[in-house]
Amino acid sequence: MKLILMKCIIMNSSMLIKLNNPLSISVALIMKTLMISILMNLMSQNSWLSMMFFLMMVGGLLIMFSYMTSIVSNEKFKFNINLTIILMMLLIPMESNLFLILTNENQEMLTSNSMMELMLMKMYNKKSLFMLIFMVIYLLITMIMVSKLIMKNLGPLRSKN
Repeated sequence: MKLILMKCIIMNSSMLIKLNNPLSISVALIMKTLMISILMNLMSQNSWLSMMFFLMMVGGLLIMFSYMTSIVSNEKFKFNINLTIILMMLLIPMESNLFLILTNENQEMLTSNSMMELMLMKMYNKKSLFMLIFMVIYLLITMIMVSKLIMKNLGPLRSKN
């Protein structure tokens, strides 16, 4: 599984070079962030780090996307057929390897169910309960502060009526 994710990340990076529309770049970056966070979860056996990484990257990408769409003029999304052909040529060899890898991983999946339960138990045990409550309170305060900033007419984030 890790090998497949690494190949997909490399393929996404090579595809990212050819993109020129802010919407397609944002979608490709979100897909890359999702794959990296899944890979981080598989490698570290801790979902907190990968979840926080994903949320921070998606938040930053949303801000960048809103700035880019306000700067860039409205242009039509052009579908690049050459990029699609290159992508298909890269996917075909990866799909043949996928079948061989998945047959071996099916046997490992039977033993990994207990690992999944253990990871969920780590999140809500007494040692990490303080951190969980702290993060929930922090997110609540941040949400209240952002909504207060938006309500002010002269604030940095003016709401459009």
